[in-house]
This record gives sequence, C-alpha cells and structure tokens, in this order.
Amino acid sequence: RILRFGFPSGLQFCLDMAGFTIFVLLIGRLGTVSLAATNIAFNINTLAFMPMLGSGVAVSVLVGQYLGMNRPDLANKSTATGLKITVVYMGVIAALYVLIPHVFVDAFTHRSQTGEMAAIGALTVVLLRFVALYSLFDGLSIIIASALKGAGDTRFVMLANVALSALMVIPTYIIVMHLKGGIIPCWSIATGYIMALGTTFFLRFRAGKWMSMRVIEPHVAALPPGCPECPDARIEP
Repeated sequence: RILRFGFPSGLQFCLDMAGFTIFVLLIGRLGTVSLAATNIAFNINTLAFMPMLGSGVAVSVLVGQYLGMNRPDLANKSTATGLKITVVYMGVIAALYVLIPHVFVDAFTHRSQTGEMAAIGALTVVLLRFVALYSLFDGLSIIIASALKGAGDTRFVMLANVALSALMVIPTYIIVMHLKGGIIPCWSIATGYIMALGTTFFLRFRAGKWMSMRVIEPHVAALPPGCPECPDARIEP
C-alpha cells in the first residue's frame, strides 16, 4: 500500500524537480546573465512556493481523513479553504513582484556596481513578472494536487506531471539549441507549463472521481462461518 500510493507521489516530485533542473541547464546555454537572473527569480519565488507546500500537506491530510470518514463534502470544503488561503497569499506576493520587484532583487545585487550585475538585476525584474503571472496557477497546482494525493489519486498526478514536463523541456531545448532563441520565449514556455499543470489538476478535481477513492478500504464486519447468529440468545419459557 505504501508503494502503491507513495511511489507515484515521490516520482512525480522527482520528475517535477528534474524538469526545472533541465530547464535551468538549458538556460545556462544562453549565457551568464540569463542563468543568474533565472536562478535569482526562482530563489525569490520560494517566498511564495514554500508556504504553499505546507498548506498542501494540510489539505492532503484533511482530504484523506474526511474521505476515510465517508465525508467527501468536508474534504471538498477543506480543499476550497486551502484554495482561498492560496489565492490571497499568492495574490499579495504576485502584486509585490510587479509593484516593488527591486526590493527582492536588491537583496542579491546589493553593493555590486558591475555592468554585468546591473544587467542581471534588470533581467530578473522582467522575469519576476512571469513569476507573478504563474503564481496563482502554481498555488492552484500545489493545493489541488495535494487534495488528489490525499484521496489516493497519485497515479494521475504523476502521469500529468510527466506529460506536461516534457512539453516544457522539449520546446525549450529546441528554442535554445536549434533556433538560438532568447530567454523570454523559454520563460514563456515555463509559465505556460505551470498554468497548464494547475488547470489540468483543477479539471481532474472538478470531475469528482476522487470522491469515490479511498486510501484505506472500509472493513465489512462479518460473522465467522458456522457461528450461530445469536450465540447468547435465551428462549424465555
């Protein structure tokens, strides 16, 4: 049972990280400025990403617990609450990325007067707009995927992540290695990947199949074969 539900979940997380690692490696082919700006943008994005992982764990636990109680209505309510928290938090962070990006970027470029570092800072400001654009979908992906995992739908989450990761890595490879494109098309593809991932998980959740799933099947009480139905019954005279 641990392998059945845990292996797809672990593999999904591994492949997701591998997809972004390959993406960064390909961006490195574009030069130092593009690579440094991408790494800084991803590091800044952890401010939004990591707290949502905690919310996702909570949603996963509650969904599994309520489905075990045969209360899919409460499981759905827990997911909706997690989404509301995510929308508020991600909305604020996305607004900050757009309105005051230099507050985040200056932490990495402070006291650096080189022309290359100035170029890195300017490009990071542009990339943070992409981060702001996909932040809500990123939160949606985390919360809904966690709900599906809590219900036991880990195989679908893994397969969706594998398919969509390929749609990010392969076009990026073609742009960088064959078309000699720039960083903006690559980041556009990565943004599209995250938006597609969140949308796919949301549609799966709305379909409702997860409501009938159980990680632990209920045990049906039954009398042993040959056992009298009422062993302690007494016949009154």
